Amino acid sequence: MNKSKKILELQESATSAQKIQTLSSTGGSLSHSLRTWEDSSVYCGPIAAGITLIYFDDYHDDDFVDSNYENQDDLLDLITNGYIPNQGTSTLTVTNGLDDYLVDRNLDDDYSAKSSSSFSYSKIQSLINSNKPIIVDTDNHPTFGEHWIIAHGYYVLTVPYVNPQYYIIVNNGWGDNNVNVLVDNYIDDMVYIE
Repeated sequence: MNKSKKILELQESATSAQKIQTLSSTGGSLSHSLRTWEDSSVYCGPIAAGITLIYFDDYHDDDFVDSNYENQDDLLDLITNGYIPNQGTSTLTVTNGLDDYLVDRNLDDDYSAKSSSSFSYSKIQSLINSNKPIIVDTDNHPTFGEHWIIAHGYYVLTVPYVNPQYYIIVNNGWGDNNVNVLVDNYIDDMVYIE
């Protein structure tokens, strides 16, 4: 085989390989890991709020959590006894509890708790790109049921000829970070601090 023919075959092979992309993904994540708190006697709403507050204390403003409460037991006790009841909670209950907490900590000039009654992937991306975790509600999810999880990353999986698949990377509130959750009809409300 002559050299020119071999070069031509290699070029054709390389061109064909470029046309066939197996898969790609784009995404983002918080600059640091979330705490992996778990407490079987505390409901998921207060746990999600506590993990979110301690992240803000560690990486945004040291005034978020008083130094006497910078541990799981004391912060969750404070939250459940004054801000978010230790029971199944609604979006409004979690949002108002976080907002009241921010007022009591004199942080309400710079931060506020907000919520959305519908899931927004672009809002997830924006908050995570701003290094802010998001509390996300699941409804009738096959793994989580009705549960609050904390999003700390996202990625979009793209496969040729298939619709992109949108994922959030969460702390599941049961002691695990980096759980991938496909965004689908089970993902519902969001609560976040801006």
